[in-house]
Amino acid sequence: MPSLVTWCCLAPLVYVGIRAVQKLFTPGPFENVPGPKPVSRLLGNLPQFFDQQGWEFQRDLSESYGRVVKLSMPFGAKWLFVFDPKALHEIVIKHQDVYEETPIFRTGNALILGQGLLATIGDHHRQQRKMLNPSFAPGHLKEIFPLMLDVIHKLHQALSEQIAQDAPKELDMLDWTTRTALEAIGQCGLGYSFDPLTEHAQNPCGEAFKALEPTIFPMHVMRILLPYIVKIGSAQFRRRLLEWTPYPRLQRVREIVDTMDATAKEILRVKRAALERGDEELGRTVGQGKDILSTLHVQDKLREEITKMHAQLSQDGLDLTYDVLLGLPYLDAVCKETLRLFPAVPFIGRRTQEPITMRLSEPMTGVNGDAIDSIFIPVQSTVIIGIAASNTDRAIWGDDAHEWKPERWMSADSCKTDSSGTKVPGVYNNMMTFLGGGRTCIGYKFAEMEMKAILYTLLPSFRFDPPADKEICWNLAGILYPTVGKTSKKVEMPLKITLIRP
Repeated sequence: MPSLVTWCCLAPLVYVGIRAVQKLFTPGPFENVPGPKPVSRLLGNLPQFFDQQGWEFQRDLSESYGRVVKLSMPFGAKWLFVFDPKALHEIVIKHQDVYEETPIFRTGNALILGQGLLATIGDHHRQQRKMLNPSFAPGHLKEIFPLMLDVIHKLHQALSEQIAQDAPKELDMLDWTTRTALEAIGQCGLGYSFDPLTEHAQNPCGEAFKALEPTIFPMHVMRILLPYIVKIGSAQFRRRLLEWTPYPRLQRVREIVDTMDATAKEILRVKRAALERGDEELGRTVGQGKDILSTLHVQDKLREEITKMHAQLSQDGLDLTYDVLLGLPYLDAVCKETLRLFPAVPFIGRRTQEPITMRLSEPMTGVNGDAIDSIFIPVQSTVIIGIAASNTDRAIWGDDAHEWKPERWMSADSCKTDSSGTKVPGVYNNMMTFLGGGRTCIGYKFAEMEMKAILYTLLPSFRFDPPADKEICWNLAGILYPTVGKTSKKVEMPLKITLIRP
């Protein structure tokens, strides 16, 4: 049986290898597009681009070559890294059906999450969004806002119980905020409780979600092969093959996915049981669910704004509402600037479904010295949307684009453009953090509401400081994640928390 396993693993490699040799000796369509030299003839720029600490390489891409950059990838492939505003508009809005999600992305998400929004394209994807959009409409968010506040108050209570008035304590805030986010989604969207948010409660599903991205991101070559691997035999055969493969990281992925799948089935079981018990019971269980700041002066200024609103609402005998929360100007500026400079997803890929010419907002200089105002892209080409690169484009945000300055959002001209007047096609405040067009992050308003509600609830009572004896490092991945030091495998973000008032 091991020989069969070996053959099944080698077959896709042989096929891809033959295609790679052909590409290595055939001039490609992007020869005149500038880009970094590959570090390896076999792997190209892959080790640099997917390096967990490759921040300098990512910044170099956005500042040294122009707004479209050629990347060399394994097996002779060439990718385009794009953050030109007009090109982004064509990719995510004008020609979004041409620039679809890559097979690697869709196949991986289908295996991990099933055939949901992140794994479908075309009409199937549009139908799913049409069904889910009402759940994230502003009117519905106003309805579920009190329920979200209840969850966040549980977080406040849990932190208060652990921190004495005169003794700051170090806690892993990533763990607490991950548990809170999952519980908020469960309560507001599913009518299901994942976590009581107490100190010693176990949350296997939350731990699985937290471990997923750090586990799968280093598996670059295997992920490239996924679209070929899923064509081998039946699903049952591939599952058996997976269990036989002696690769610890792959087995960890299997454990994570099994945990998430078991949780999803349990939620479905609970909902079906509620339906069988009648509408009244279903309404009871479902109907209700219709970088923390380390700059002290910013915390103080934000705390002052929030405390004043607390006092005003208390004086008028009113509760905090969705509209009041979104109307706090400095809280809004802090959240916008954080989401601009630190997007959770720094880049995302697309694959062209037909040949197309991509236009640029401003000409760039090609390798041969000629001006380039458009680039022909063949069918089945990979284009990477540079989300973080667009959000820090000096031509749009100025020379201080890489600095965290909430005050930039307090002026009337905060929605900036480049010298050509082209706006970034992002759905959220002239930035690409939540993408744009038909594949906009469907829950971005929910995420914004939760982020602001957590800060509004916690900052009047607590001060947050980075630990003096630990270096918090953010790691590049499909979704960024923090660790203590650059070599640690544990996903965490310890902060020193001081109780200001109970």
